[in-house]
Amino acid sequence: MKISAALLLLSLAACSTVPAPPPGTVMVAPGALFALPPPAALGRDIEAVQLVNARHGADSFTFEGHLSVTRERVLLAGTDGFGQRLMQITWDGKTVTAQKASFLPDGLRPENVLADVMMIYWPEAEIRNRISGAALQDLVTIERDDDPWRGHAHLTNRVWDYEIDVQSSVVAP
Repeated sequence: MKISAALLLLSLAACSTVPAPPPGTVMVAPGALFALPPPAALGRDIEAVQLVNARHGADSFTFEGHLSVTRERVLLAGTDGFGQRLMQITWDGKTVTAQKASFLPDGLRPENVLADVMMIYWPEAEIRNRISGAALQDLVTIERDDDPWRGHAHLTNRVWDYEIDVQSSVVAP
């Protein structure tokens, strides 16, 4: 859904100094891996539009996110305030494919953006079962409305010191 750019870019730049984990697995902190859940684990198909604000230190970046989830795939796209595509990420349960704007830092890993989205919206039990090397509560704090798809969610990454605020609206169930 969402996430992305300058702020996440800055915050996830810390990932750039470590080797990439195996396909379908994301390093969410030093020594902590997250096996991306299959799209169907969300338990529903959904199309949502989000207004995302990402913060790292004194830096802040706001962008629009578009998230489409079916049983077969997750598609996440982010655009800036001028409508310019920042990033597009697709996950089919086996492979993450991504395109990102050339001006985004190399250290911004699309897999980490996808992992943040999944931590916010996928069932908590599914997320907890897919993290190894650390406990979810030691990595992130997630606050969300009763229905974050039609409201607000907030993720704080304690390890890499960034925050993401997401205001979502469902376009199609």
